[in-house]
Amino acid sequence: RDPTHQVEAARLEAWRAAYDAGLQKGRADGGAAFEGTPGTPNLKKAGGAGWEMNDKLSMALGITQQGESKIKDNTPGLVLPEYTRVDLAAYYTVADDVSVQVNVENLFDELYFPHSHSTHQASVGEELNTRVSLRWTY
Repeated sequence: RDPTHQVEAARLEAWRAAYDAGLQKGRADGGAAFEGTPGTPNLKKAGGAGWEMNDKLSMALGITQQGESKIKDNTPGLVLPEYTRVDLAAYYTVADDVSVQVNVENLFDELYFPHSHSTHQASVGEELNTRVSLRWTY
């Protein structure tokens, strides 16, 4: 077997967090509607996994999902839509004191609005972007 294709040690870590603030109130048609606090999403979930391929290379995946949130008050139709965002990261140790990190955020270029302060002021989330950083410790 060719040793260049072997993974010496692999470690997988996974995490998850969630909250549900979806205060439900019955609608006249018998359904339920989100009646939460303005600016608070009715649901938020986040999770991810990290893989340590060997002592030099690690990778990570993160997923954030946010439900709809009221913009200003409980006026029907004034909501920010739900969204799901996927991020990736890779870490490489060049030497004991030098490492490189690459982050790819919003991998699928999702148009999303994380929060709003009023009906005319909604924040637009970052589009697909990549960040490279070099870390030197001394």
